[in-house]
Amino acid sequence: MKTTALFVTLALLSFFISYTQAEPIKLTDVSGNFSVTVEVVDVRGSSVRFKRADGTTGLVPITKLDKGSLLRAINALDSPWDIEIIKSTMAIRVNPGDATAYYTRGFSYLQKDEFDKALADYSKALELNPKDADVYYRARANVFLAKDNTDKAISEYSKMISLKPKDFIGYHLRGGAHLQKREFGTAIADFTEAIELEPKEGAAFFYRGLAYRGLVEINKAIADFSKTIELIPKGAAGRFLRELAYYERGVSYLDNRNFDQAIADFTKILVMDKFGNSPPTVPVAKAYAKRAKAYFQKGDFDKAIADFTEAINLVPGYISALNLRGLAYRQLGDLDKALADYNKAIELDPKYVFAYSNRGYVFFAQGNFDKAIVDYSKAIEIAPKDANAYFNRGLAYGKKNEHDKAIADYGKVIEIDPTDFNTYFNRGLAYRAKGDKVKADADFAKAKELGYKP
Repeated sequence: MKTTALFVTLALLSFFISYTQAEPIKLTDVSGNFSVTVEVVDVRGSSVRFKRADGTTGLVPITKLDKGSLLRAINALDSPWDIEIIKSTMAIRVNPGDATAYYTRGFSYLQKDEFDKALADYSKALELNPKDADVYYRARANVFLAKDNTDKAISEYSKMISLKPKDFIGYHLRGGAHLQKREFGTAIADFTEAIELEPKEGAAFFYRGLAYRGLVEINKAIADFSKTIELIPKGAAGRFLRELAYYERGVSYLDNRNFDQAIADFTKILVMDKFGNSPPTVPVAKAYAKRAKAYFQKGDFDKAIADFTEAINLVPGYISALNLRGLAYRQLGDLDKALADYNKAIELDPKYVFAYSNRGYVFFAQGNFDKAIVDYSKAIEIAPKDANAYFNRGLAYGKKNEHDKAIADYGKVIEIDPTDFNTYFNRGLAYRAKGDKVKADADFAKAKELGYKP
């Protein structure tokens, strides 16, 4: 349970309620020269049920509580959700038609992941106060989202929209639910409606940008992320969404191979994190790693290594950064450092397939074909549909003059991707090495048909 301490008065006795990390809610009778401690178990009906130190239980009628003293004590503190539930229950007992009390208690139940109770209270609030139905539909949608029932959440948002069709928030929230279901087209339609109703709502542009990314409409995504950055105010108030917009736009620029723009966006995030007064929205290590990837794809391997190193220093177990730094070292011809990074990645995650494939490549480049085959075989064991691992193992078998094994591996690649002309060509070489001219010529012809050019 969460912690607090508070004091209450009963009608006939003075009680202290203490609520600490180590203990549940307790009531202590300090009237007179003795003390008896009891534990509050729950609120049941019109009473608080408690348990005494000796294990016996009892009830304190809520109607006998000095409500004014209790509420003053609770309001003086940051009350935990259990206390809020007791407070709301008391209000309901005093006034069973208090829709706000049901709403507040429902919210408290939601924070405790007691979803069915939350839903019941929100539904009761809706019954008692239908004029604020849109508020309660939204609250019930939150419960359904927490229960991973996105379809029912969408239904509640649709009810909101039917009540207030000119209020952008219903479309915005329903769009978010569709986005969560990866229904990108429907999400875009809802966010577009929200934007038409509230053209300066930067968040709607941001989430529509994510939906466009989902449809691989990258230019439209970039435009929406840019609009988000334009609309969201600078400073602490808008930092959360601005950082996310810079990050997603940077990723989109990477997708478009616009590396300089991507680098600029990731750099912006790092500057915001350096001079910001609040924790970063995008983890600093992640921003370094993304900028490193942009430098890598641009061919600036030294800067890529520097940024990957920053990311790894911040998060020593950053496996993908280790793997990619290994690739950058490999591009610079520093195979020993590349090997060290792949070894570390595998040590951290023995099932990280990319590190096995990349380490196999280093072994191959060093002429250690047996070790390369072991690593490619491990990659295939982890990811049986990894065509590259089969292809590279086939190359290693070819270097060992084990042409039948090479042919078998090239055959697996062709099963996975029948359009891979390089594999047909290499299998043709293996057949030729075996002296099978007919099959070799057939593979060479197929490779040419598919687009292979010597």
